[in-house]
Amino acid sequence: MMSVVGRHEHLYKIIDGEEHKLCYLCKQFVVVANCTLGKVGLDGRRRYANCKPCISEKRKIYRQSPRHNEVKRAWEAANYDKVRAGNRIASTKYVHSERGKAVRAKYYAAHAEKRSEDGVRRSKEKVKNISEAYARQMLSEGSPLKGSQFPQEIVDARRELMKLRRELKGDQYARRRRTT
Repeated sequence: MMSVVGRHEHLYKIIDGEEHKLCYLCKQFVVVANCTLGKVGLDGRRRYANCKPCISEKRKIYRQSPRHNEVKRAWEAANYDKVRAGNRIASTKYVHSERGKAVRAKYYAAHAEKRSEDGVRRSKEKVKNISEAYARQMLSEGSPLKGSQFPQEIVDARRELMKLRRELKGDQYARRRRTT
């Protein structure tokens, strides 16, 4: 506990053995630990301190003002990379948090049938249309390279080869059906 002597004595009071400080906004004496920090005051708090609930309310009001939105949008536009990196970090933290895992598990449980149908449908479309991803996947099978490491020309050539093979197989199947 610290005793303050001098012109700021009126800001401090000892109540029930705990040191309290006068909040500048609500004019109530608050426990010193609930006051805002600052380098100016002798006790490591601001000389004319505000209690944390008052500061919280003051910030809440400011965040709802149009001025705050203008300043925020301008800063985000000027610092696009920082905002994007921050969002990526926050997203990763949420995904790995208990709450994120619980929300994801709840969603998966509620949409299990739809998700499996969509997955099967997308997989069939990918194979049927010979998408670039499917061609890269086929190239990477039995190869030490990843699908993303193949040049685009090789991927395009593989797609054309797969299309030709399918056409030939289709002709074979058609001839077999006609003869039987």
